[in-house]
Amino acid sequence: ETREKPRPARSSEPRAQCGLCFGMRFATVDEQRSHFRGDWHVYNTRRRLRGEKPATEQEFEQMVEAEDVSSISGSESDDDVTAPP
Repeated sequence: ETREKPRPARSSEPRAQCGLCFGMRFATVDEQRSHFRGDWHVYNTRRRLRGEKPATEQEFEQMVEAEDVSSISGSESDDDVTAPP
């Protein structure tokens, strides 16, 4: 006789989360994907690669308002672009 293992009850509580951005939780996979593409997550990813602590959402918003955040989009900065010969 084989018994099926009981499945855990489905919870309405979000299960997807971001371990980098202070455990931010998402109700849907689409919300999670959108967060991963967002400036705050990208900024925190780059900080982590430099060995720095991630910024809270409030800290990030304050930096954006003060224009303390360099280009997050990944595009080249003006310093990296050379003039044609």
